[in-house]
Amino acid sequence: MDYSLHVFLRQYWKDPRLAHPEYPNTLTFVDLGMIQKLWVPDLFISNEKNGHFHEVTVPNRHVRIQEDGSVLYSARLTLRLSCPMILHNFPLDDQNCDLRFESYGYTTDDVIIRWRKPTAESMEVQIDANLQLAQFYLKVPKVRDCSITYSTGNFSCIGVNFHLMRKFGYYFVQIYVPTVLIVILSWVSFWIDINATPGRTSLGILTVLTMTTQASNLRDALPRVSYVKAIDVWLSACLIFVFAALLEFAVVNYLCRHRIRRKEAPSLSQKGNGIELDLLRGAPISIELANSFRLDPVCVRNARRVDYLSRMLFPFVFLLFNLCYWMLYFSRRHDWTQ
Repeated sequence: MDYSLHVFLRQYWKDPRLAHPEYPNTLTFVDLGMIQKLWVPDLFISNEKNGHFHEVTVPNRHVRIQEDGSVLYSARLTLRLSCPMILHNFPLDDQNCDLRFESYGYTTDDVIIRWRKPTAESMEVQIDANLQLAQFYLKVPKVRDCSITYSTGNFSCIGVNFHLMRKFGYYFVQIYVPTVLIVILSWVSFWIDINATPGRTSLGILTVLTMTTQASNLRDALPRVSYVKAIDVWLSACLIFVFAALLEFAVVNYLCRHRIRRKEAPSLSQKGNGIELDLLRGAPISIELANSFRLDPVCVRNARRVDYLSRMLFPFVFLLFNLCYWMLYFSRRHDWTQ
């Protein structure tokens, strides 16, 4: 994963060779030809993937030289940086993204990079007060020293950490609320008559397919990671609930009808059972089998009892799952932020 930054990079150093006490005014250069003749620190950004200087309408760089040789070098650039996000708690997650400046060729014997000391007017890193991010809240950035040792020597490094807290409102409205409604919709079948097989079957299959589609669409929009995210736990649990509601009807249907199959089927040759066939003589057929295929009252009572228990058990278990889910992931978010 990566992120983009629009940066005004300002570097300060002192070069006694550029001191000009005979000219008390500050010298300002915007011409690249003049800037390229000066010594500048060999900074590079260690976690950069791509970047460029801005050239519209003129190169957005300038140098100011004070009379004592103090130099300010300012440049405007756009960077695309790597940020290894951890998505275990997505979308209730916070992320830490770094920006690191290192000296490429000069060791600490030659160049030491430090953040400029903050003043009442400015901090080490200043964020635009009007900055708004679509998916995150940006906390106050923290600076640090990240000097590192390679096989070629010790190199100076400074870094800034951007703490990003994901905004939860979009996912709550677009994912959590619809899936809760789908789960509640699957419970409607518990109030439908046990003989309405087409209606209850259609409702169960519809809710299962809707949950599967919702999970598939979300999975396509997220980075593919090998571990389970918080949103995966939620969608999987909701899918289990709607599938369990469909299986509940299968149990009810079985309890209601399994004893009917044990009834002894009447013989077509027995007139005592209300069956009389006389096809050779063209006589009308008279069939009276109502009593033979009547639903067993005991089975119907048991099936309705399962429906009645499901009306209370499913909402209770789903509410219990919600309490555990939100308490767990909100506590993780709080602990991680601290």
